[in-house]
Amino acid sequence: MGWGVREHESNAEQMSIEKINAVCNAAANELPPAPDSHREGIDWIRTENGDLRHPL
Repeated sequence: MGWGVREHESNAEQMSIEKINAVCNAAANELPPAPDSHREGIDWIRTENGDLRHPL
């Protein structure tokens, strides 16, 4: 199914579970990117209470 380790991959090319968890935790703690102001009204709008949402 492709979930196993491929024979040509060395141990150095594989990330440990701890490293993957650390990367995921660091990404979860980052602020979301600011929306592109040129796309306002197309991709996003600001609601009355300041939240962002899709215009539809």
